[in-house]
Amino acid sequence: MDKLEHAKIREAILDRAEAIIAKKGVISLKISDFTKGLGISTTLFYSLFQTKEDILVALTTRAFNQTLTMRWWINFNDNSGLEKFIAYILEEIKFTEEHSLHSAISTISCNRLIFKNANSVHLKELNHLAREYWETPIQLLIQAREQQEIQATDEQINQLCHLLCTYLRGREMINNTYTGKEYSEELRFDNARFITQLLKELCPNHSIKPQTLRNAQELRRKLVGYRSNISVS
Repeated sequence: MDKLEHAKIREAILDRAEAIIAKKGVISLKISDFTKGLGISTTLFYSLFQTKEDILVALTTRAFNQTLTMRWWINFNDNSGLEKFIAYILEEIKFTEEHSLHSAISTISCNRLIFKNANSVHLKELNHLAREYWETPIQLLIQAREQQEIQATDEQINQLCHLLCTYLRGREMINNTYTGKEYSEELRFDNARFITQLLKELCPNHSIKPQTLRNAQELRRKLVGYRSNISVS
């Protein structure tokens, strides 16, 4: 069997795992769901995934891969670095709210027990993509600094992105519990205001121009169209 056929089977396993998790939850995953359900041998399955934890990590990796299509923003010249940064983070928050399954898998995959039982090959790929993912907002903030929209050291930029990473992870956990969803809806949290408050101290006059925020929100709304154009070209 060639590499292309292996890749197709691997994607079929991940698609089936995603469907099972969405319907019955992570605990319902069984090896027979893939061997019998897809008509593949146990040997073939284990050549791709040694444990169920491998599947969870691979699903998270796939979600990161989809998100990384936004890396082209770094060289997008129609908006400033700060506008692109705000739009990038707002889009990620929206993603965690609207794609609860991917968010749930991502949260589960960060569990220490999952990592302990997952194969190092899968973990290496996930860690590599996670670093690449956060490289984009870091580079956008560096762009904003070069354009004199913010005044921040490299350390401050990294600290801000670390804080936002923690916030996004918290949003995922809230959105994947019934109590959390109810609390979130009741609170009506303003994500844009939260981000601008974080950035406030880094701005030269300690405030973000209203037009900057409007441009960022407009860019986020156009994201789907931009991504489609990039994938076609």
